[in-house]
Amino acid sequence: SDQLFPGILPVFQAHRALWTEHLQPALVSARQSGLPMRPTAFYRGFTSFREIFAPSAQYCLRIAEAKDYLKSLEKNEVFADFLKWAQRVSQRNYNSEDGAVDLQLGSLLTMPLQRVMKYGLLLQEILRHTEDGEERLALESMISHVTSFCNELNSTYRAKCDQAELRGVADRIEDAKLPDWIDGLGDETATVLESYRLNLMRPMPHNGQLRRRISEGDVRFKDEKGKWNDAKCLLFTDLLLLAKSSKRNSLRLLRPPLRLDRLVLHKLSDPNNTCDRCISMTANNGIKMRKNARKVHEKTSKH
Repeated sequence: SDQLFPGILPVFQAHRALWTEHLQPALVSARQSGLPMRPTAFYRGFTSFREIFAPSAQYCLRIAEAKDYLKSLEKNEVFADFLKWAQRVSQRNYNSEDGAVDLQLGSLLTMPLQRVMKYGLLLQEILRHTEDGEERLALESMISHVTSFCNELNSTYRAKCDQAELRGVADRIEDAKLPDWIDGLGDETATVLESYRLNLMRPMPHNGQLRRRISEGDVRFKDEKGKWNDAKCLLFTDLLLLAKSSKRNSLRLLRPPLRLDRLVLHKLSDPNNTCDRCISMTANNGIKMRKNARKVHEKTSKH
């Protein structure tokens, strides 16, 4: 169960703690007094939202592994039978008058962060129907605590997804061999040069932040002999890669990485020209690419 729902017990305990320690007492008090439930009665629960729901962070970060494990069980007949039984039994716990309830396991594993964010939506709905100034201030504070935690959790989750995506690209790139003449410079020099080989997983050199893949697409690449070849263009936050795809889905770099801060963009003014984008002017080489019906040229710079 830990592979399908990693760390689910602490998450369940967090939801139960918010209910039993804060929401339920406020509800019981309102029923006993016959007065509307006051938001200030559960104020402490939501201002402590980060501490209560801290286990949700690890659960959300591991959910991708759980989805991969679920996918590996798709052809397991025993598991499929168990899943049907579990869904049938679980459905009995819901009143049909409450509307349709999606109990598909795949749906339950999709975007678990949304289940935490619903608390913020609930508070916003309460705020919409609250007129008392003190109660509104309390609700706004509670919403701020929930939103701040969810934004932080979403950023952490997004960063992990970006790193996983980046590692997938890095694993596809074939190791470029250093020229043979480098060996003649001595072991120490070769070691120094080796440390400067492309490593997408390293932080960006100018700000220390982790890079992200922004886009990847197919292009036509014109080599030195004037022949057009199929190529892959990969755009990252700080550089552009031009690579050749192989049958093994690996990538072989056709050009050294192009730093985005060294690229100069040009827009052609001729409306009859099919080339509507020109990218990159470098000091030593020129690139000519075509994407779909458009051509992209790179001119050689003399400075």
